[in-house]
Amino acid sequence: MKWQIFLIILLIIPCVNAEVKINKVLYNPIKTESGGEAIEIINQGEQSINIENWTIKTPSSETDAVLPDETLMPGQAFLITDEGWNKSKDNPDWRNADYEEKITLKNTNGGVALKNNKGIPVDSISWGAENFGKKVKGVKEGKCLVREEETFIEEECDFFKENIVKIQAKIEEEFKAWLTSLKIKPGKKIIVRANKPGNITFRNKTIQLTEKNNTYYAEINTTGLLAGTYKIYAGNEVLNFTVLEFSYIRIKQKKLNLDPEDFLELENLGNTITTITIKANNLQNKNKTISKKYLLINEQSLEEDAEFELKPRETKKLRLRIDNKLGLASGTYTTELRITYDS
Repeated sequence: MKWQIFLIILLIIPCVNAEVKINKVLYNPIKTESGGEAIEIINQGEQSINIENWTIKTPSSETDAVLPDETLMPGQAFLITDEGWNKSKDNPDWRNADYEEKITLKNTNGGVALKNNKGIPVDSISWGAENFGKKVKGVKEGKCLVREEETFIEEECDFFKENIVKIQAKIEEEFKAWLTSLKIKPGKKIIVRANKPGNITFRNKTIQLTEKNNTYYAEINTTGLLAGTYKIYAGNEVLNFTVLEFSYIRIKQKKLNLDPEDFLELENLGNTITTITIKANNLQNKNKTISKKYLLINEQSLEEDAEFELKPRETKKLRLRIDNKLGLASGTYTTELRITYDS
């Protein structure tokens, strides 16, 4: 027994013709009806399409224009115009025609249909004509019917060489902030002002701006800040300000008896590292003098000036005593210490 097997092959050919659309129609030009009319078609698909022997149908003719051998790439437009377009077009800056042929577009009760090379309509538009598909409202003289999705609206004609993309954007005022001063003395407030509500960030802390009389501001207290440059973050901006150097050393004792429990205590109340210099004079009483080299501060002889560094908010206790290894003459002696620092 012989078996016969029949295969049925279904070949699906995608229809790409429908991707070519009428894009713009200028049927009532300002200058002249002869040479001033235009139809723009466009390939809205993702494949190239050859339009040879495609036709333009109008109420005046089934084949008002027969298109040449041209292949439209995806997104490519093709301008079909009345004969004489390049000289008669309303705007001399418009591009020249891709194809010219004598066509007749009625100002009233008109329409246009685009048919493929098999005579099948692929798109149409009517501004009053019967049996031309979708109907739209006619336009004023010199205006174009322009495709907007599946309908057409009245717009200015733009047959320019460039592709024009219309963008509508709402631009909001950008957040701007500024400082009333860039250099301040320590302890003073720095004021940030802005053009609209918002927040600023200073030292990882978020501060909300206060509104007063249609202005927005924030105050930053700089008490306790060391000398240097600081950053305030305001939106996309970085605001810099500088706290100026300030030196102040407080001496807690103005008179010392050099007993074991007595210390010279110094405190840096400024905002920067400060170098302190201590100078001593010889010790004196009515009859005798003891060289200052025997006066020790933290076990360092004051024969030469002593120097110490104090960091901001640092307190240093300095022990003062007499080196009496050589058996100095007994008695009560006095001297002065001169303590200096840059301010």
